[in-house]
Amino acid sequence: MTDASLRKEWESLLAKMVGQACWSMIGVSGGSMFSLDFGEKRRREVVVRNDKLRGEQRSFVGEYRLFARMTGWRLYQTEKCLCHCNNSNAKDGPMVMGLRQLEGKRLLHFESGKSPAELMLSFSKDYRLVLSDWEGADPEDEAYTLFGEERAVTVRMNGEIGLQRRE
Repeated sequence: MTDASLRKEWESLLAKMVGQACWSMIGVSGGSMFSLDFGEKRRREVVVRNDKLRGEQRSFVGEYRLFARMTGWRLYQTEKCLCHCNNSNAKDGPMVMGLRQLEGKRLLHFESGKSPAELMLSFSKDYRLVLSDWEGADPEDEAYTLFGEERAVTVRMNGEIGLQRRE
C-alpha cells in the first residue's frame, strides 16, 4: 500500500472512534504502556484471568482500542497536566489514576502534528491526551496501535504507518 492509502486507513479508523465513549483503561505493568477501549463491548474469545481487572475488562474488549506502547504522552484537563509517561505506574499512582479519568469520556476530536506519531485526542470534560516523541525511543519503535474493524493500524515513532488485516 502507498503512504497515502495507509494514512487514509489511519484517519478512517480514528474518525470512527470519534463520538465513542472510552469505557476501559488498562495500564500495563511494564512502564508507560496502556490501552483504552471505545465503543461497543465485544465478548472476548477467552476470558482473561487477571484479578486486577474488572469483570467487564476480563470478558470484553472494545469495538475500537488504542494501545500506547513506546510513545511519550501527557494527559491534560483544561491546561493542567494530570499525568505523563514518566510518572509512577503504581496501582494508585498518578499515571493509573490520571488515565482512569478517561473512562466514561467521549472522544470528540483528533489532530495530528507533523506526523501520525504526534497525535492529540480531545475528550469530553476538557480532557486532552497528547502522544508525541519520546526521548530515547528508536524511530522504528511502535508508538501506538489502533484496533478496530478487523484491522490493526500501527504508527511507528518515525511516523510510518503499518496495516494488518485480520482474516
